[in-house]
Amino acid sequence: MLWGLETGGYRLCYYRKVIVQVNSTPIASKALVNRTEFMLEDQIVTVTCKTDKFSDVTPHGFLSLFVLFLQELKFFNLFTLLDAPEKEVLYSTSQKIQTIIASIAVGCTYNSDINHQLVPYPVEAELLGIKRFPDQSQINRFLRHMNSVSLSQLDTIFSLSAHYFSLTSMLQDKVDIDIDSTGLIANGHTYQLNRKGYFSKRRGEKGYQLSMCIAGLTGDVLVQSFMPGNHSAPSDFIDLIYGAAEILGSFDRLGIVRADAGYGIAANLDFLIEHDLQFVVKGRNPRSFSDMVPYIPPTDWEYVNSSISIYDAGEKFIPKSSSDHRARIIMIKHITTKGKVEYGHLYTNLTMEALDILEYYNSRQCIEAIIRTDKSYLNIKNLRTRDFYGISAFLYLAFMTHNMLNLFRKAILEPMGITEIGLRNIVRKLMHVPAKVVKEMPCISLSFPDKHFYTLEMVSQTVNISV
Repeated sequence: MLWGLETGGYRLCYYRKVIVQVNSTPIASKALVNRTEFMLEDQIVTVTCKTDKFSDVTPHGFLSLFVLFLQELKFFNLFTLLDAPEKEVLYSTSQKIQTIIASIAVGCTYNSDINHQLVPYPVEAELLGIKRFPDQSQINRFLRHMNSVSLSQLDTIFSLSAHYFSLTSMLQDKVDIDIDSTGLIANGHTYQLNRKGYFSKRRGEKGYQLSMCIAGLTGDVLVQSFMPGNHSAPSDFIDLIYGAAEILGSFDRLGIVRADAGYGIAANLDFLIEHDLQFVVKGRNPRSFSDMVPYIPPTDWEYVNSSISIYDAGEKFIPKSSSDHRARIIMIKHITTKGKVEYGHLYTNLTMEALDILEYYNSRQCIEAIIRTDKSYLNIKNLRTRDFYGISAFLYLAFMTHNMLNLFRKAILEPMGITEIGLRNIVRKLMHVPAKVVKEMPCISLSFPDKHFYTLEMVSQTVNISV
């Protein structure tokens, strides 16, 4: 078949005539080998297109390294505690869990992406002892068959993983914790237990409430609570504290507790005081101490920046406290971009300077960044199923992946010279660096492109992990 094709451009370009001949030949494996011959400037170039098993090449080189790292830690042995209700046929429960974790690590948006991101490339699957990853339909069925018993088992597995396989588990001192919540929107009528509730800037939407407790220094997720959208997040506060103490070993390991205004109610503050915990919590009702503002001399406000000033009001009774507890109050005056003056306050029992307390509280923005990253790059906002238990199971696996990627970064990437990289770029970019795989058991060699941005520091370096 012959045809002529003329291409042209702007005045700096010139016209070029190309003659193309295509010859397609079917082969025994039903794949097509397309042979294209074209003449360009009196030179014939032949291009042959065919299929290949890609048994030694993967587009996710660092996923292979991550999988080997988890294998070496015996991380997947934890899932022997999971008695999944679905019948095992071609793949075991552990292998389906491994597939979900791998799909999260490479940033699959939905289960359907597994068919394109993982299934065509057998290298990572073979490292896990299977010929290829299960496709999306098997993962969908697996999540839909989750029930309350398997969810309880996953909660135990998650706690064990945070206790034994996390950066936080390596810390010897007290651990500061941050508590926050976020909404997961799910408006479809087939989503189980989705309810109308408070969702920031999404009034009237349906969905779920997700509360999280995170280690402030390491960014590890220690505890999570997943509930219908009409659930009151502040009521999870005490359970999150107990959960964090259980993972860390005792209440004595808990450092300073930081929480935003959503948790700044009397019941939570009473709990913190009665258990001798240090805290910095923003008050939920900004009008609680507004009556004292007219009596504060203008010169007593401490300048922070052009829009923020603070005032140390000393110890005051906590409004609606059941035990008449007192806490130190740091008043905050905020001037908005429209010139409106707004007031708020922090509850604390810390003895440091008021400005230092404010700066320490503001550093809790780390948890907000972690939530945004997990929602957008681990894709927890894209619910993998419409079954409530299935969604909750997926979230447990997503947060385990989050913690293991943190540990992977510290234990493997930094010694390799890949530093100053966050979870977002690990999932979005690093995991998509291709690699050649050479198997010489019991060692496996991964070769990465030497000109890639993230492998420039790895030139002439070979990584071997025994399994």
